[in-house]
Amino acid sequence: MECRDGLWRILGLDCVYERDGISPVLPGRPVALTPDDLAPNRSSYAILTWHLARRGYAVSGDLMGDDQPERVAAFYAETLKWVHG
Repeated sequence: MECRDGLWRILGLDCVYERDGISPVLPGRPVALTPDDLAPNRSSYAILTWHLARRGYAVSGDLMGDDQPERVAAFYAETLKWVHG
């Protein structure tokens, strides 16, 4: 958030990938996905990366995720420092 000319606006949006999962659209039907499909991707967003790559999108490997706890802790500490002013 940032205040300009007396108006508060969203300056940026950050996210932390905390878990990744997939469910079949039709219950009881298996999802065609193997551990080898996910192996090249970071665990905190491996399925998201796999899914988007199949559709031609590149996903950065440096997004914040809970598989990098020190980086996430630093991000939250910096955010809370701003909030508490």
